[in-house]
Amino acid sequence: MNTVKINCNASWISELTNAGFGLVLRNSSCTFQAAECGWCRTFSAQEAEVVALLKAVQWAIRYNIQNLAIEGDNKETIRYLQGKLITVNWQCLAILEEVKLVASELVSFIGFQYVDRRANKVADLLAKEGRRSSSTDFWTDQAPSLLFPAIAFDTVKAYED
Repeated sequence: MNTVKINCNASWISELTNAGFGLVLRNSSCTFQAAECGWCRTFSAQEAEVVALLKAVQWAIRYNIQNLAIEGDNKETIRYLQGKLITVNWQCLAILEEVKLVASELVSFIGFQYVDRRANKVADLLAKEGRRSSSTDFWTDQAPSLLFPAIAFDTVKAYED
């Protein structure tokens, strides 16, 4: 109760093309609050996932989001942020340490949680949109229409559990 979550994800094809990130903020009843998507350049899919996590903690600081959990579907990076011994690309370590540093400034931060890809579909759609559009977009209150089917699916699944 009274918690919110940011789901984050990345979309990556190759180091020669833009990667995308997607963030979606929802309250404890899975109601859409805000979303953002954008692009970056990375050398690997794992680095794109790490950048998405950094964007998520920066977003939470920028908008003073409290009582927060951050969810992602990249098991290795989430486990690393949870303090578990895991091997990640050495190129990602500096960004992951920055994620931890910024997260330490969050108020009432619940932590980083791993979720299955099927539970991260909205963030995945946003990441793909960010990669394709090569721009940064932000929405509050009303989700973009491209997310309607995925949000409806998530809402139904939330009430089934």
